[in-house]
Amino acid sequence: MPNIRENIQKNIVRYRKEAKLTQAELAKKIGISSPTLSSWEQGKSIPDIDKLYELSVALKVDLVTISGFTISESTPKSRNPQSEAEETDAEISNPLASDEQQLVTDYREFNAEGKEKVRDYVADLKHNPKYKKRDEPALGRQA
Repeated sequence: MPNIRENIQKNIVRYRKEAKLTQAELAKKIGISSPTLSSWEQGKSIPDIDKLYELSVALKVDLVTISGFTISESTPKSRNPQSEAEETDAEISNPLASDEQQLVTDYREFNAEGKEKVRDYVADLKHNPKYKKRDEPALGRQA
């Protein structure tokens, strides 16, 4: 079984250096203190999943890479390989666009009240036909 803490520690250092960023620069990019980043790099603590995602974005690597997993290590043995391949294909064929990634990043910066407001606003927009995608051209409309 992989040592997750050690993998994350080594990969934060590795990919930060490859990106030619100092600890202070990377810490500022993801909204943490330099001592916190230093603690992660020393393996004294590890980032939560949201910060790990922000690190992966800032360092331009995916979550699997920064965690140090290989596909065989991160794949549960009891899963059906066929369904796993289908899920992987779906993830690869439908990645988030950069504007969608920015929305996720922005959302994660809100406190609980801010996140609730965003969810309420999105729910309101979803129910308004004015903002829905139109799959087919509207028939009977004049320009």
